[in-house]
Amino acid sequence: MNNQRVPILVYHHVYREDAPALTQATHETGAGIIGQREFTRQVQRLADDNWTVVSTTQVIDWLEGAAELP
Repeated sequence: MNNQRVPILVYHHVYREDAPALTQATHETGAGIIGQREFTRQVQRLADDNWTVVSTTQVIDWLEGAAELP
């Protein structure tokens, strides 16, 4: 069994900063809802720290032993 870990970030929707849904979201109702600025900040942090982004399909193939992750 593979003991490696793969952190997973999930975004249900990335909203424009002026979107009503973004301003109305609360901690309880807003899980996975994020504004463009915060999304950009998070993605830039991943790039700055040299993280490699992979697709869900790549992770599934890796878990099934059909492929390696970069």
